[in-house]
Amino acid sequence: MQLDNLLNYLNEQISDYNGVRWATLATFSDEYPNVRNVILRHFKDNEIFIFTHSKARKVYDIEKNNKVSLLWYGPNKKLQMQIYGSAEVVRDEDAKVHLDKVRSLKDYMGGIPGEVFEEVSSSQVFFTVIRIFIHKVEALQIGSEEHLKYRFNLADNTVIRINP
Repeated sequence: MQLDNLLNYLNEQISDYNGVRWATLATFSDEYPNVRNVILRHFKDNEIFIFTHSKARKVYDIEKNNKVSLLWYGPNKKLQMQIYGSAEVVRDEDAKVHLDKVRSLKDYMGGIPGEVFEEVSSSQVFFTVIRIFIHKVEALQIGSEEHLKYRFNLADNTVIRINP
């Protein structure tokens, strides 16, 4: 198992509109961990990009504590990747360069996600991007004979096999 192959496969899935682009993002809140499904939108240079409403809870969480974890599963290869990293909120002009990849802006309009619903007539767009810098990857290859699990540390380029 090699990290380049894993990340190339992840990139192929993210780049393909019909690929497996869903992942589970975990952040820290004031009281409890927050976990939610997100769509991975772009991958480049060991960075993963997610689009979100700029008033979403995950934006607040990341601004308070930028440590995050993503859990992704590719069923075709029976491959699970736990990705650990730090995140930053990309705003304004830097976020707008990604707007051409958005099919509809309606998900980025309206009230604050997770708050009590109110009918909002504003057409203001609350679009932002979250960039995740990958620090470490734990990859689990599920097999019928045995499961293989490896930890890849990008900071020091180390790879170790760990118990599944």
